[in-house]
Amino acid sequence: GPYTSGTGGDTLLILKEKDQDWEKDQSISVIHAPILVAAPGELHLPSDRKILIFKRSGGGAKEAYAALTSKDGIYCTAAEAEEVKDQEIHGTLLLVQKDPAPTLEEKEK
Repeated sequence: GPYTSGTGGDTLLILKEKDQDWEKDQSISVIHAPILVAAPGELHLPSDRKILIFKRSGGGAKEAYAALTSKDGIYCTAAEAEEVKDQEIHGTLLLVQKDPAPTLEEKEK
């Protein structure tokens, strides 16, 4: 919706478990689905948390996949994410966007 999405992308909300509940850990804007957690050792990038791969596009930039890495437990911004070039990526797919978005009638089914 308009509070979490814009022409540049969506906001990724990262949650962490706390006291049998969930709390916000970090939010990162200008993210496009799909989002993939890279398999351990898949990318040779320094990161103290799992590396998240997302599609970067819009604003006149060419479409590319980029890697969100973290330092001291904080992920970099989408703009700081390093482009993943010319390699097959393996991991766990977390979020996928159905294109185009389902209509209200499809959601009700």
